[in-house]
Amino acid sequence: MSDLSRGPGWWQASDDKWYPPELRPDFPRPPPPSPPLRPTAPPTSGTAPARTPDIPRIPAAPRQQRGEPTAAYLPESRGQQSAPSPAPAFADSPATSPIPGLLPAKPRHARHAAPKPPIYKRGWAWGIAPVVLIVIIAVAAGGSKNNPNTLATTTTSAARAPTAATATTALAQHATQSAPPTTAAIPSQQVRATLVTLGAGTFTGGKDVVAGLYNVKPGAGQSGNFIVTGSDSYNEVLGTNGGIGVVPMVRVKISNGDKIQISGLRAVTFAPVSTPSITSHATTDLYAGTWTVGQDIGAGRYLATPGAGQSGTFIVSGTDSYSEILGGDASRGEMPSVTVSLSNGDVIQISGLSKVVMTAQ
Repeated sequence: MSDLSRGPGWWQASDDKWYPPELRPDFPRPPPPSPPLRPTAPPTSGTAPARTPDIPRIPAAPRQQRGEPTAAYLPESRGQQSAPSPAPAFADSPATSPIPGLLPAKPRHARHAAPKPPIYKRGWAWGIAPVVLIVIIAVAAGGSKNNPNTLATTTTSAARAPTAATATTALAQHATQSAPPTTAAIPSQQVRATLVTLGAGTFTGGKDVVAGLYNVKPGAGQSGNFIVTGSDSYNEVLGTNGGIGVVPMVRVKISNGDKIQISGLRAVTFAPVSTPSITSHATTDLYAGTWTVGQDIGAGRYLATPGAGQSGTFIVSGTDSYSEILGGDASRGEMPSVTVSLSNGDVIQISGLSKVVMTAQ
C-alpha cells in the first residue's frame, strides 16, 4: 500500500491508496499445486500397485492486509493515469470481495483520477494558518506596546496634508472657541426727545410729545397725577411739597401712540435725558421711573434701600425677577431693603420712591 503509484500494474482503490498488482481483485491466479502423494500399502500380490493420479494444488490467495480496499483502475506509469478499467466481475459484497470488509471502487473519469494528497497533508495549511496569525498579532501588539506613537505616526503620515483654506478655517475655529464669552452689548442712550411743557389734559406720544426718554417734573408748588399708558405704564403723584408716595420727578419712556394723562397740574415739563450711560458696577442712586441695566446702571449684585421715610414698589424684570414694597412700616409688609442680581438688559421699575440707593455688593 502506498500514497503514490510505484510502477506498472499498481492500482488505486476507493480510499485513494495505491496497491500492488497482485492485490487487484481481477488479478489472474495461478493453478493450485498438486496435492502430495499419499503413501500406499505395499502390494500383497504380484500385481503392480495402482498409482494415484496427481491432483493439482491450488495455490492460496496472497494474504491481504485487513482494511485494504479493492482496485479502481491501473495507472500506466507514475504521475499518469490509464483509461478506467472495466468493473470487476464480482458482487458488491464483503463476502465476495477479495479484501474482507471493503467494496470494489467505482470507476471514475480519467481527468478526475489524479491522486489526492493524504488527509494529513491536505490539512497542514489549516493547522498552520492560525498559528501564523497568532504570531503576527503578538508581534504587532508587542511593537505597539513598546512604541505607543507608532499608530499615530503612521496615521498622520498617511493623511493628506491640509490645504491653506483648511488651515485657515481651523485657526479661525480655534480662535472662536478660545475667545471668552461676551455679554451682548446694550445700545448706548441717544437723545432723541424734545423739551416740551404740557398742562392738564390728555396727550399722545409721537404727536404731542416726541418719542424718547424724559425726566418729567411738575411746576413749583404743584401736586397732581401723572399717568401714561402704552408700551410702558406709569402712575405717579407729582409734587414738590413731599409726602409719602409723592415724587418730585419721574423717569419715563414715551413711545409713539402712548396716552398721557395729566390731572391737577398746571405745568409739567418733559426734559430729555442727556446723562451718559452707566455700565460700571458701582453704587448708584435711582428714583421713580424706568431704568435699563447696562445703560443706566451696571450689571452686578446690589443692595436696594429706599430713602428715609419713603415707601413704594421696586420691581425687576429680566434674568432674575423681584417685586418688593420698600419702606419702614413692617405692619404693611414693607421691606427695609432687598438684595438683587442684575444682568444687562434687565428693566427696573420704581414707583412712589423719590430715592433708592443701589449699593454695589
